[in-house]
Amino acid sequence: MSNSLTKLAIMQPTYLPWVGYFDLMDQVDTFVILDNVQFSKQSWQQRNRLKSPQGELLLTIPVVTKGKGEQLIADVQLANHHFLNKHLNAIEMNYRRTPYFETYFQELKVLFECAHRFAYLHELTLSLIVWLKHKLGITTKIISASDFNLSNEKINRIIDLCKHLNVSHYISPKGATDYLSPFLASFQKENIVVSFQQYEPISYKQLYPPFLSHLSSLDLLFNEGPNALNIVHKGRKNDEDSTCLKRKIINLSR
Repeated sequence: MSNSLTKLAIMQPTYLPWVGYFDLMDQVDTFVILDNVQFSKQSWQQRNRLKSPQGELLLTIPVVTKGKGEQLIADVQLANHHFLNKHLNAIEMNYRRTPYFETYFQELKVLFECAHRFAYLHELTLSLIVWLKHKLGITTKIISASDFNLSNEKINRIIDLCKHLNVSHYISPKGATDYLSPFLASFQKENIVVSFQQYEPISYKQLYPPFLSHLSSLDLLFNEGPNALNIVHKGRKNDEDSTCLKRKIINLSR
């Protein structure tokens, strides 16, 4: 990372995130877990994909939604803990033949076993995000948005965080381009540079061909081990690609 600007990224907590999530994390000094926004049912906030001999395998965390109306992510409760053993067994069954299964599985097993004490979804997802971050070798600081008193409006919430943390460069996921582009002037007014993540996952060693992308980062970690972060880096587009996108967005916002 460049030392010229202090960089920040913000993402909702997801279950066993894909590699692009950690690429964004690795590009910044501080990564904010956005846990004080509305929960989205049947989203990546509570599910993700592994690989099995038959193809994709979807793991979903059961949560309490009945009678809850609109919930913040931080308020979503686990419906039960039965899924923990089921998910752990699925991971073991489908990855025990990978080169680095023995390197990481026992630690992961302890995390799942300890997760029986968690009452809330974000407690589990955050514990797994932090563990994956360390195993990948990413040193970025992680904080939670719920620890701050922020505006309820999306753009002001981002600017509030940048100002509170004395951040001069906000890196946004590409998917936020449409809603951010009309507000670039607001960031410029606060002397905050905005750029957009450019990421395309590359293939790596994987069981059960053909190769499948956009799986949980567990797939990469079990298959590539210490080389996993290098694989993550190779999917990152160069600065020229990011600059071209930024110019396009500025033109759209005029």
